[in-house]
Amino acid sequence: MSSGSYPVLDSLKNLRIRVRLERIGSVAGALPSFAAFINEATDSRLTASINAGQEVDEFVFRWQQKVFSPREYARYSVASNCVTPREQQYHRDIMELRNTQGERTINRLFTYVGEDPLPEEITNKLVTANVEEEKGDSALAERLSNVRHRKVVPQSRLPSTALSNPVSDMPSAELMKKSRSAAVSSHVMYLMAYLGAKDVQDFQTIDQSDEKLLCKIRVIDDRIVEFKPDFNEPSQPHRIEGRMGVFNYFLSNASPKVSNEALENEEKREAKVRSTLFFPLMIGSFSSRSIVPV
Repeated sequence: MSSGSYPVLDSLKNLRIRVRLERIGSVAGALPSFAAFINEATDSRLTASINAGQEVDEFVFRWQQKVFSPREYARYSVASNCVTPREQQYHRDIMELRNTQGERTINRLFTYVGEDPLPEEITNKLVTANVEEEKGDSALAERLSNVRHRKVVPQSRLPSTALSNPVSDMPSAELMKKSRSAAVSSHVMYLMAYLGAKDVQDFQTIDQSDEKLLCKIRVIDDRIVEFKPDFNEPSQPHRIEGRMGVFNYFLSNASPKVSNEALENEEKREAKVRSTLFFPLMIGSFSSRSIVPV
């Protein structure tokens, strides 16, 4: 699936992503009985809507918003299962949800954020992708370091044959290791879906293999946000399959419109970055004849 990268023009707290998940059919061997379908369609506890026999779940997520999966809800509801500070906080959050909303029914859409442990199947799939991302980040850091440490040789020290190339050679590998690197920081969030049966009585019996990754969101240096897969149009759904059926899902940007002030601030920041990176490359002799574009 294609990915999309976008500049961060506003505070990340204003980032909103709408996810719509539609069940479009059943896979072979997992067809529900007519009675089960009727019971599911008339169950008033469901938060999903049923339109003409179609099950639909929709949710608008905030950046780094934690929404519990059915399996997590079962696990963190038991205080003895919660040892780390993060788990204990999740236990308090779930107890608060119970007090305000009552017992929870199964919702298909949820998130993994921060240090949440991912299901093994999803972790294995992400290993290769993460390696490629790290390679890309290292290459970016290396290129930025090279640009910062590139030096211009004064014309007075150059032979006449070298005037056409006043920029010194690229630094050696040893020098690059000694040079400061441009650190690339990133934070991730995973939009997930539970594709198992909704009539489960005991959440602890839920199979991790029914948890599927819909979208990985990565923010790089708080300036670039990357979606894998990218936003899609209603006519071009992403498709995913689970034991209980085949699903289409749609990702769309639900963030509020960026203010003119935020756009102006971003333009000023970009201009400052360009000046910081490229002005040193032009330093040499200040005569107009000595400036050679890089």
